[in-house]
Amino acid sequence: MKKVATYMRVSNHSASDESLQKQASEVNEYCANKGYNVEDTVSVVGDRELGYKMLMKMLTSAKEKGIDTVVMKSTNRVIGKVDEIKMFKNALDDSGVKIETMDNSHLALDMPNLVESFLANADAEAQEELQGFREIDI
Repeated sequence: MKKVATYMRVSNHSASDESLQKQASEVNEYCANKGYNVEDTVSVVGDRELGYKMLMKMLTSAKEKGIDTVVMKSTNRVIGKVDEIKMFKNALDDSGVKIETMDNSHLALDMPNLVESFLANADAEAQEELQGFREIDI
């Protein structure tokens, strides 16, 4: 059975606990249907920056736990700022961990498609920051 970690994040809006429970239920059902064994979980209610830091910490310990994949609903749960894209890509490469998303946004985790994916999936604040940005020096 494949060992995975899961990552969920919802914003600080009202009913956030309910939203987080719904997201967790969807992600866990997805993992169960795939036959994945969930070994670690990060659940965040709050800003994306806090979630980003917690995910980076998860990635650094994933290999020690035998985890090679992090499952989440969408990559837009993680990244919202341009400078985070390169750090996120480097952290994935360094850890050897893959991202799998329920909306298949993980399929665009290569440059330059990564920016286009985030533009398509990001929330309004992130879209505003990424607008017009199409090339990253990797």
